[in-house]
Amino acid sequence: MKKILLVSSLLLSLNSFAYDNYMKSSILYTVPSDLKVGSQTIDMKSGYALEIAIGQKLSQDLTLELQYSYDKANTKGINSNIKVHSLYLNGIYNLNIESQTMHPYIGLGAGFASYTDGTTSDEVFTYQGILGCSFAVDYNMETFIEYKYKDFVDVQLDGISYEDTNIHALGVGLKTKF
Repeated sequence: MKKILLVSSLLLSLNSFAYDNYMKSSILYTVPSDLKVGSQTIDMKSGYALEIAIGQKLSQDLTLELQYSYDKANTKGINSNIKVHSLYLNGIYNLNIESQTMHPYIGLGAGFASYTDGTTSDEVFTYQGILGCSFAVDYNMETFIEYKYKDFVDVQLDGISYEDTNIHALGVGLKTKF
């Protein structure tokens, strides 16, 4: 909770330097990697993610955003699912191209996640890479498509250490400036 308050305070303090503010939401199709435990592999099915974020455009090229993400995927053959609640602080670089309607961007994010298998959970460090493009609908609204690579570091559930706890995700969303 202290981490959430610290990041939120940082974003609010940057408000005086902000170029634009926005809120966005998205839904993503996710493909988690199969979980590895030593020589054993737990096969994973594709899943989904829901995300919301608030952001501030600090300049024409740089954006800072706070993002909450909920990821869910099921295991194959075992009646179990993985749920992940994450909070990221993202830095977004807006690529300048000569277009009034299309705006490509790349970004990196880091934060903390609660990774659970339904019975136990672990709080872990997480990071993500972002590649996306937004399309202007009108002055205050954009739609976007994004690819994200998310990785969760050192996940341990019930004393078992999991390897390859990453997710590839492709999604669409809506961004509203205020």
